[in-house]
Amino acid sequence: MVLGCSVLADERISKLGSEDTSNVERDALVESLQQSEISTTAAPLLALIRDHVSPSIPAVVPKPWMDDRYPHRAKVWYASLEVWDELFRGRSDPAKARVLLELLHNHQDNYSRYLVFLKLKRHWTDGAEEQIARLLEADEISDSTKLNAMEVLLEQVGEKYVPRAIHFIQDSPQERKERRFLDLFNVGNKFFKYSRQSRDEIVTVGFEILEVDATPNTSKGHFLATQLGYFLQVPGGFKPDQSAPRYQGKNGLKKSFFADIVTNAMKWRSSNQNGSETLP
Repeated sequence: MVLGCSVLADERISKLGSEDTSNVERDALVESLQQSEISTTAAPLLALIRDHVSPSIPAVVPKPWMDDRYPHRAKVWYASLEVWDELFRGRSDPAKARVLLELLHNHQDNYSRYLVFLKLKRHWTDGAEEQIARLLEADEISDSTKLNAMEVLLEQVGEKYVPRAIHFIQDSPQERKERRFLDLFNVGNKFFKYSRQSRDEIVTVGFEILEVDATPNTSKGHFLATQLGYFLQVPGGFKPDQSAPRYQGKNGLKKSFFADIVTNAMKWRSSNQNGSETLP
C-alpha cells in the first residue's frame, strides 16, 4: 500500500512539474497533493522545489502557477511551495518532524536544508536536537546551513545554544556579523527568559559589532541598534522623535533619523560600559 502511494505521489509530482500540464491541471494537482501522504510526498516534492527555485520572480498575484505572465519554472516553484507549506502546516507534530529529519539526512544542498529547517522551527521530536547539533561540528557543512541549524536549536531548545551562537557570530567576517546577530537573536520575549549571563553576553557582542560598524552620520547598524534598545528596554529603543521636523523628507524619514538611532545607542554605551547593570 505504501509503495502504491509512493508511485502515485511521484506521478502527480512529475505532472506538477511538466511543461505539458495546463494551469487548471496544475491547480488541481496542488489541491490534490495538499491532501497526500506526507511520508511519500515530501521527498520528491522537495526535489521539485529545489530544481525550480526562482527567487528573482516575486509572487505578486494569488496562485502565480495559474498566471501566464510567469515562466514555467516559477509556476512550478510556487505551486510546489504551496503544497509543501500545506503539508507541514499546523502544530508541532513528531511524525512530521521525523519526516523532516530524514529529509535533512538525505539532502545535502543548502537550499533543501534551508526549507527543512524552516519547518523544524515548528515541528519537533526526540532525537532532533542531537542530529541537528552534529551539523554544527561538521567541517563540510556551509556557514549558511550552520546558521539555519542554530536558528532552529535556539527556537526549539533555547539558551543552551546561546554560547555557540555567539562564538559563531564572533568568528564571522565583520561584514556578516550584524546580519547573523539579527538572524540568530531575533527571539522576541524569549530573550528575557535567558539567564543574566546570557543576556549580558548577547548585548555585549551586539555593541562590539556596532562599535566597529558605526560611523558618524551614517545609518549603518540602525537595525542592530534598535534590537539592542529592545533587549535593554530603553524607552523608544534608541529611536529619536520621528515626528521632529528635521527628520521629515519628501518620501518619508530622512537618513539622519536612522543615523541618530545608532548615535543614541553609542552614547548610551559610552555612559553604561557595564551593560549588565542596566539589563532588565
